[in-house]
Amino acid sequence: GSDSQDVIKGAVRKPFGELYRGEGLPTDKEKHIVTYCTCLNEETSASIALMLMKKGYTRVSALKGGFNAWVKAGYPLERLR
Repeated sequence: GSDSQDVIKGAVRKPFGELYRGEGLPTDKEKHIVTYCTCLNEETSASIALMLMKKGYTRVSALKGGFNAWVKAGYPLERLR
C-alpha cells in the first residue's frame, strides 16, 4: 500500500509555493517535467503544468489520474527520504 511518505520512483517533491516562485526548477527549460498530485482531482497538477509552460518550459505534462492512478497501475514507488 501507499501513504503520504511514498512518492513515484524518481520524483522530486516540491511545495506549490516553491514552484510558483521558480525555486528548485531545472535550468534546462527543455527538460521533460511531469507534474502530479495526490488529490482526487487533477486541477493542481494541471495548473502547475500550465504555470511552468508560462515560465518557458517546453516539455511539461500532467500525469493523467495522478498519484492514485500510478499506484493502481502497480508502477514503482519509493519512500520519501
